Amino acid sequence: MDRRGTGGDPSAPATIMRRVVARLWQAQQRTSEDWLGEGFAVLIGHARSGTTVLARAIGSHPEVGYWEEPALLTRIDTKFNWLEQLARHLVADAGVSDLSRTHRDGNLREQFADELDVNEREVEGVRLRAIRSLVESLRSDFLQRSGGSVLLEKTPREITVADRIARWFPRAKVIHIVRDGRDVVCSGLTWEQRWGRPPWVPKEGELLDVIARQWAEQVGQALKATSDQVLLVRYEDLATDGRAVVAACIDHLGLDWHPDIDRFLATGMGGIHDASVGRWREELDASQRARVEEHATETLAAAGYLD
Repeated sequence: MDRRGTGGDPSAPATIMRRVVARLWQAQQRTSEDWLGEGFAVLIGHARSGTTVLARAIGSHPEVGYWEEPALLTRIDTKFNWLEQLARHLVADAGVSDLSRTHRDGNLREQFADELDVNEREVEGVRLRAIRSLVESLRSDFLQRSGGSVLLEKTPREITVADRIARWFPRAKVIHIVRDGRDVVCSGLTWEQRWGRPPWVPKEGELLDVIARQWAEQVGQALKATSDQVLLVRYEDLATDGRAVVAACIDHLGLDWHPDIDRFLATGMGGIHDASVGRWREELDASQRARVEEHATETLAAAGYLD
């Protein structure tokens, strides 16, 4: 019998979706305190800051399932307003107890507007449970396939939702890697020379200014979200003593060192090396430096890059 399309293949999209929906339903029967992000970690950082090499080094640990650039949290964030509306709709309609008093014209929220008391805390609770249930389900599915006990999700632009992570997942771990914004600009300019305009910046505007403004805004906001959940590491330290930085990250995740990480590090660190640190001193002229610092002085200072 051909079981295609009937759930016979556990990796088929339809089967995965049914399993996700089932777990979402089951999770909704529990309180939001049941899963608050345990075994879930997020690595953030502005583009060209070493996120990929660091994440792959951490992901080489057998207890870490490494998910590269699914944009999981930013995708959820784009649906934030929709989730809030849906949660409000749920709380309101669930409060209508006597449907015999309804009439055909107008929805329930309009007909019972004077009676319904939509508690904002309940709305927030429904929304958070939906977010957590979805991520918990995806985490479980990923680790079932990869093995391990910690899911590490790496998407550089998750840096834009750094302030949401603690609220959504108060027991998750965050690793934030920071690189001197002037070197980030140099790396972006090199990218443009080799491959064209970088895909992580807007299509309009002078590239140097666009990258400097973006770095300042994204890194600046993420630095304000620093807490005990967040381990802040530097690209410069990764370039000079990669093992120590990776060891700190492994410890932050509550894991012990594993020889598989040594094997990864022995293959090299890609383009991360001493020469990639402070390249702005040679590659940016005085006017370019001034333009970068005009946009980014505050964040450069906050990140410790100004004397």
